[in-house]
Amino acid sequence: MALAQSVSAHYTFQQLSVGSTKYPVFQYIRQNLNYNYPVTGTGSIFLPRKNLVY
Repeated sequence: MALAQSVSAHYTFQQLSVGSTKYPVFQYIRQNLNYNYPVTGTGSIFLPRKNLVY
């Protein structure tokens, strides 16, 4: 029996640059305070909820 594994990753951008213009941190990007901490063990019953930011 083969088991399928999946991987998911994300990155939170802090600064926008367009061409040679570099904008200040979080000027045109909404700051996200939803930190998804890494799961360090599968024996724990605590799993952080995923909240999507649009």
